[in-house]
Amino acid sequence: MRRCHMLFLLLLPLLPLRAQDPHPATDSVAQVVAGLLRQGNWNGVYDRTDSFFRSKVPRAAFTGQMNQLQRTAFGNFHSIVYDRRQQAVHYYKAAFDEANLYLIIACNAQDSITTFALRKYFVPGQDSLVQRSNPMRSQLDRVVDSVVRNWLRTSYSAGMTIGVYTGGTATFYGYGETKAGNGRLPDENSLYEIGSISKTFTALLLAKRYNAGVLNPDSCISLYLPDSLPRLAWKEKPITLTHLSNHSSGIPSLPLNFKVVPGYNNGDPYRSYSREMLLHYLKSFTPYREPGKNFEYSNMGVAILGQVLELQSGKRYHDLVNREICRPLGLRHTGQFPARLRRVNRTSGYTGTGDATPPWTFQAFAAAGALHSTAADLLRYARFVLQPGQGPLADALERTLVPALRTGPATQTGLGWFLQTTQQKTFITHSGGTGGYRSTLLICRGTGDAVVVLSNTAIEVDALAFSIMEYLTNRK
Repeated sequence: MRRCHMLFLLLLPLLPLRAQDPHPATDSVAQVVAGLLRQGNWNGVYDRTDSFFRSKVPRAAFTGQMNQLQRTAFGNFHSIVYDRRQQAVHYYKAAFDEANLYLIIACNAQDSITTFALRKYFVPGQDSLVQRSNPMRSQLDRVVDSVVRNWLRTSYSAGMTIGVYTGGTATFYGYGETKAGNGRLPDENSLYEIGSISKTFTALLLAKRYNAGVLNPDSCISLYLPDSLPRLAWKEKPITLTHLSNHSSGIPSLPLNFKVVPGYNNGDPYRSYSREMLLHYLKSFTPYREPGKNFEYSNMGVAILGQVLELQSGKRYHDLVNREICRPLGLRHTGQFPARLRRVNRTSGYTGTGDATPPWTFQAFAAAGALHSTAADLLRYARFVLQPGQGPLADALERTLVPALRTGPATQTGLGWFLQTTQQKTFITHSGGTGGYRSTLLICRGTGDAVVVLSNTAIEVDALAFSIMEYLTNRK
């Protein structure tokens, strides 16, 4: 799963060019940068920047973000190929394990880097040729189509389904194909991998047990894990279940033994990683920072939380989600195993450059990203968030939405969810990503609106969802 809650089109800021900068050839600098990237030496890259860049981007922010993204998002660097030049800025196609990105560089006369950024690499789509189910009758129809068309002009896409809930009415739009070349439009019942949106379901299960007194939010997680494991604490301060859910545990996103387990497959990376492997890793894991203070998105943290839920209940994660959330809410097409969702129109997944990629399957990391769903089910889920009613599940939902940790100037995390405040409106949101899919669920209680975007292509759709939501909330 990718780090999905951030709403950045750039992985790092693309600083504005200054008029006095000359336009020197940058290829030699780019080749030096490529050598540093092969070593994972982001400090070395930062050392090549000029004073203006450093005044805008602190070293710790640069190296911290890039190291985190390399570990959790795009993997090891391989090579660059020159692409094009726009004014003083040079674009290179940079190949990493998990993605192709644009490496963007500009330099001054002293060959110091004045502009450095990584952007998603795309093959622009032929938006005029993409089929759609949008009837183009209402203003909402036209806004959605304009947003999607603009997105398709700069991004490759196989297909997507968009669901909009506003004024008490749900509307769905399909674009592209469920599988490249099959001519079948996605619709509200097309099945997608939803990746880390699964974490909101996991948080709901956790909060339900908090409220029932079955699990203690302040107890060390070791209380709920096998006795053979050491106590997981930093200087006597325990890591709690809440720390796992709000990403403040200090536990890294992936264990060090993740890629060395028997049967590891880069195309389906979580398939072979079992509970036994995770518990074995925790036997030698030593917390390296104080829990509860800093945000660090962690798939492994939520995976451990999933194991606690399974061990406490004696049931598998998918059974807990189905029995305690999907059935009560009527989410008939949401679950871990597509084979059980026989009446659903399944989609095929594609990388950001259009290559077919296999579905992802899960063992120990199921709670962090295993679920599949449809736009119809996720809008039904969003309506529950908007109007939860009464009962244990509603009470649990409210607990997940209590702000717990600030992750940025306008963003906080509750349990599982991210809460983003923009123009005096608070948005409840989470995004998801797997090898061939991207998804965003965006909810505004203040206006009663919700947007879901599901894509069977691994290119982020957060900005697309927020553009539609901006229209909905600004007209009220």
